[in-house]
Amino acid sequence: MKEFLRYCTTATAVMLLAACASIGTPDGGPYDETPPRITSCHPEQYQTNVKAKKITIDFDEFIKLEKVSEKVIVSPPQKEQPEIKVIGKRIQIQLFDTLLENTTYTIDFGDAIVDNNEGNPMGDFCYTFSTGDQIDTMQVGGYVLDASNLEPIKGIMVGLHSDLSDSAFTTKEFERVSRTDSRGYFSIKGLAQKEYRVYALQDMDQTLTWSQAGETWASSDVVFSPSSEQRIRLDSMMYDTINIDTILSVPYTHYLPDDLILLASVKKNVMQYMEKYERTQLNRLSLYFAMPADTLPVVQGLDFNSDSAFIIETSPDFDSIQYWIPDTLISFKDTLTMSVRYMAHDTAGVLKEKTDTLMFIPKKTRARILAEEKTKAEDNQKRIEKEIKKLDPVEDSVKIMNLLRPTKKFLNLTTNLKNKMDLTTVVEISYKEPVFGVDTANIRIQYTPDSVYQDMEYELYQDEWNPRVFYIYGAWRPGLKYKMLIDSASVYDMSSGLYNNKFSQDFDFQSEEEYSIFTVNVANSKPGYTVTMLNNSGEPYRSQKLENGTTTFFYVKPGTYWVRMWDDANDNGVWDAGDWALGTKPEDTWYMDRNFELKANWESETEYWDVNTVPRYKQKAEQITKQKADKEKTIKNRNMERAQEFKDRYTVPRKK
Repeated sequence: MKEFLRYCTTATAVMLLAACASIGTPDGGPYDETPPRITSCHPEQYQTNVKAKKITIDFDEFIKLEKVSEKVIVSPPQKEQPEIKVIGKRIQIQLFDTLLENTTYTIDFGDAIVDNNEGNPMGDFCYTFSTGDQIDTMQVGGYVLDASNLEPIKGIMVGLHSDLSDSAFTTKEFERVSRTDSRGYFSIKGLAQKEYRVYALQDMDQTLTWSQAGETWASSDVVFSPSSEQRIRLDSMMYDTINIDTILSVPYTHYLPDDLILLASVKKNVMQYMEKYERTQLNRLSLYFAMPADTLPVVQGLDFNSDSAFIIETSPDFDSIQYWIPDTLISFKDTLTMSVRYMAHDTAGVLKEKTDTLMFIPKKTRARILAEEKTKAEDNQKRIEKEIKKLDPVEDSVKIMNLLRPTKKFLNLTTNLKNKMDLTTVVEISYKEPVFGVDTANIRIQYTPDSVYQDMEYELYQDEWNPRVFYIYGAWRPGLKYKMLIDSASVYDMSSGLYNNKFSQDFDFQSEEEYSIFTVNVANSKPGYTVTMLNNSGEPYRSQKLENGTTTFFYVKPGTYWVRMWDDANDNGVWDAGDWALGTKPEDTWYMDRNFELKANWESETEYWDVNTVPRYKQKAEQITKQKADKEKTIKNRNMERAQEFKDRYTVPRKK
């Protein structure tokens, strides 16, 4: 009996201590799990003929607003931003713009209103009033996606015009606006039953119109009139947190259209100009431009003879150009002055010829480089002398001779060779600077059809744009061993005066049985349709054009893949954004809404893919979507959680 009383006393004390230590409820009472409730509004919700520009909304408890600038949308849009603040249990809104006549105003708070203590969300709330005799109650919804990859665009403005002409987007402010959430979804409320067109805009200058070429935009050719219909929603009443007590059929009003799609893009770097020029090393002059160009600039040396002075390395679109100078009589000069003639936009946006005189000064002059090399050599000599003093002239004679032997410098080269090369990989040799003497005479490729290496034929190509890179094409056969051999002193760099050292490296290729074959079939295809396989992270793996609605990818590494397709309408090999000024839309992009698990030595084939079967906003799977949806706010049953935690912690198991 005494033991039982002692046990009861101890358990009671533990329970009292736990109640006193309860976080967030000092009195040990229940958590507040009730969302804020509106007690009054002034003017009243849905009031008509409103003239006041000051609005108050009162609640039954202290509240707070989260991310006001992001979540709270006032429509029609205001030129001067309203003042929205919380004072205790009240939200106070002050409008500064003149109220428009016979207009429905909405202040959409979304899920921004939560109680001050526990953060219980009130849920979506929109305050509405009208300056006229009636309230416009229609609303529409849809999605804004990045046209290039169907990523949801968060926080972009979406606006409506009842003026259906194209010029309205650039000359008139939006009549009604909203912003997209983390899913790219928007909802525009307070609409009249008339025809509209919808647009999306990254309004950089706050004009509520498309006014700058650098603003992301989207437009829809669909003209719509909002409507509504009555629907039934099934709601459940819970007996507790697990068991359903009753299922109710609840009528509600559903507004249409609710699936408008806007594909947004921006044409980047629409102004051509020279971004910078530099001379990072003695024998290289660099030019960088803001946009691609059709041709190389015309250059001429002003204090040196530039005729045949350069080896030119350029990007395929001529926006990055390197001028290599193999002649040391020119490159050793501290200053090189050059005129550059190219096409650039003037302040009026007109593309015209421009000539700049540029002075190229290296980061390190020839004298400084020689001085640093001399200092380095002297420091190295001192280090060697110190090490030699520690050695015995007789016993350590070999070490001393190695220390005194001058270090010979060689021309560096790199390759992409490795064991188990991918069959789709092109063998590549690259150098730090342009070199001379690279040909098939001094590079040998050997293979082993049996135990003895034999020379094999191959083709050597220099990169079309980069003179420092060379490609080797051969009839590679999986299962055979290969070796690359480069004789010493066969490749020469004129600038450094260095030759290559002897080079040898073994490599081989994966067998065909280690790959998969994947065929994509597309219904109603067009000539420009290009299919891209994406890895499981959504990054491009390989692209091919369709031929007669089909394309087959050979030698695919086993793994999980997704499929994207875009319409290369102008056949330039790259995806192109839209240009509002030119009246062009972004090139279409689609995703298959499923992935494919490819296995070694397997052939897989898709059914014929109709890109219109699944709405565009549902095509890109969540697994490869970078813009993740925000977690929906919910009211947690914290009282039940606390009770369960207390029960788990303090329940004493029965003795068997």
